[in-house]
Amino acid sequence: MTAIPINKTAVLGAIKRIQTIPKEDKENQELKSLQILSRSKGWKNLKKTIEMEIERLDQVNNIDEGDTIETIGIKFVASQLAKEKLEWVINSVNATNE
Repeated sequence: MTAIPINKTAVLGAIKRIQTIPKEDKENQELKSLQILSRSKGWKNLKKTIEMEIERLDQVNNIDEGDTIETIGIKFVASQLAKEKLEWVINSVNATNE
């Protein structure tokens, strides 16, 4: 059995061309993933759940009997931060379709 001769120049040229093909960067891959997610039924269900949680956080009574002013303030700030983060998630996914 004889070996098939290999054209090393052609092989090296092909490797160099393959190496110069631009790769999708991580941001494009994440953007595409979010676009796919935003069109799914699962996202619609999750978004509805997140929106219900935001409403619940709006209605949370931050004052329990015996709470100090500091404790009330901490509870309020924590609920506001949670709402902002949840709203950011919704806005980030929705923004991929704009």
